[in-house]
Amino acid sequence: MFRVIPFAAKELLLIAMSLTVPQIVFAQNESQEGSAKSRATTQEKSGAQEKARSHTAGITSAMSVRELLLWKITKASEAQVEIANMAHEKFENERLNDYTKQVVEDQAMLKKELAAASSEVTRVARDNEGQQVPLELCQIIEQATENSLRVTKELLGAYEGQDFQMAYLGQQAVTLTMSLAELEAIQASASFQDLKPIVQQAISVTKRHVDLSKHLADRFEKDRK
Repeated sequence: MFRVIPFAAKELLLIAMSLTVPQIVFAQNESQEGSAKSRATTQEKSGAQEKARSHTAGITSAMSVRELLLWKITKASEAQVEIANMAHEKFENERLNDYTKQVVEDQAMLKKELAAASSEVTRVARDNEGQQVPLELCQIIEQATENSLRVTKELLGAYEGQDFQMAYLGQQAVTLTMSLAELEAIQASASFQDLKPIVQQAISVTKRHVDLSKHLADRFEKDRK
């Protein structure tokens, strides 16, 4: 496991909290408020639905469980790239830049594989017309995902120099640990054995970044002593 850098402990806790319950609750509250208003009239309901769709980047219809799982893995991959690019721009350090470059390259390759897997899963889902995850729940998950990335960037954006470096590595510790836990849960499920190859690829990438970021954190900690 990661050794948390003392200086960033408070920030780590805030980031961890921002990535989980509060963001989902915030998105759910917004959705519930919209639903309450939409029940007033049929016209308002249609308007609320159109408004919800206009605020979502990709989910405009119900999805199968498999589609939603792969979508979530893809979004996690995209978020890692966005945060890595932010780190590269904010702090010039050869070791950190090597790490962020590796993250971007690995996630780019993984995203191609995820796109291929998602296309196949979508085709099968349309042919079989199996159980669907309700649109509203999909949009709550999407909004929570967007909230997590936004808040994480805001928290990291408050730091400069070595303070940013330590906060970024703390964020990686939280994000990678959570991602790995979710991926291994999917892999262990007997219901999603068909997703095992692509999930295993995502696990391999995540574990590689766990090892790289831990090594980088250890090096930076030694340099500070």
